[in-house]
Amino acid sequence: VAIDFTASNGDPRQPGTLHNINLNGQMNDYQKAITAVGSIIAKYDHNQRFPVWGFGAKFDGEIRHVFQVGDSEQLNGISGILEGYRSVFSSPLRMSEPTVFSEVIQSAEA
Repeated sequence: VAIDFTASNGDPRQPGTLHNINLNGQMNDYQKAITAVGSIIAKYDHNQRFPVWGFGAKFDGEIRHVFQVGDSEQLNGISGILEGYRSVFSSPLRMSEPTVFSEVIQSAEA
């Protein structure tokens, strides 16, 4: 699973952007997509453990084209993916550019 944290998705603190974390508990567009796609791929995975990467974020001034999402290399089920996704926003993340997929693809192939 790879999640796009590039600036083209808008500032997550702003209502109406794709990553906006609603304080009322309503899912944002990314959480809805993770749930919808995750429920399909979960049917084909026997252990329900998924590697999850993010890309396109800047941490401490450095653009990261691939980074681990969550606290372990594989997250448990859709709820684990969603928890890992939310945890990224508690880090010193800044949405960045450009959108680069190659490092995420290489990580998935490894």
